[in-house]
Amino acid sequence: MIGCGAIVRDAHLPAYALDGIPGGAFFDIGGTRAALLAEATKGTTAFTTLDKLFDALFDAIFDAYSAARGEMISEEPLPA
Repeated sequence: MIGCGAIVRDAHLPAYALDGIPGGAFFDIGGTRAALLAEATKGTTAFTTLDKLFDALFDAIFDAYSAARGEMISEEPLPA
């Protein structure tokens, strides 16, 4: 997951868990929220850069979330 705010923590992760979909990996521009989610979610990892996330999980599906107030998801460009 790219973007690890409250909506991901409180809504998306619980919904995925109900469907048996693992969280997998987290990245957040600040880093702290991704690390906290990874610590609280069994079998997941937090990444400090998008490059590391994409290199490790090149064949995964990514969900990207941004706050309604227009926070940046990343300072790095997303790959095509």
